[in-house]
Amino acid sequence: MTMNYTYFDLETSGLDRFHDQVLEFSAITKDADGNLLDSINESCRTEKWTIPSPEALLINNYPIQQLTNSQSPRSMLIKSQDYLDQFDINGSRHIIIAYNAPFDFDALSNGLYRCVVTPNVYSSKIGNNQLIDAQ
Repeated sequence: MTMNYTYFDLETSGLDRFHDQVLEFSAITKDADGNLLDSINESCRTEKWTIPSPEALLINNYPIQQLTNSQSPRSMLIKSQDYLDQFDINGSRHIIIAYNAPFDFDALSNGLYRCVVTPNVYSSKIGNNQLIDAQ
């Protein structure tokens, strides 16, 4: 069985994992020997109805210009889901690692749901996938 490791991080518009918006998705994926397989770093603008938390923007250092001058949240989340899906190969095990994984997983799942990206918003927790909190 092959094994891949994806390390990912999100930046969000606030500290509420259920209501705030994912602004950035970054990840790298390595094989069991530590060889880089792929990476991604995508960001998006806020939806017109989203008011970012000043505290969150100070914490994540998200560029103010990107809040209005980037791709749509749905486009970014489609790319993020496509990135994670590429490692869902029959017989392989995919370990997904994040710092503060419960927050990032919930924020990502809620973003995928709100933007109608995939019918399976829990794809990182099914099959041979395993989510690990590095905290």
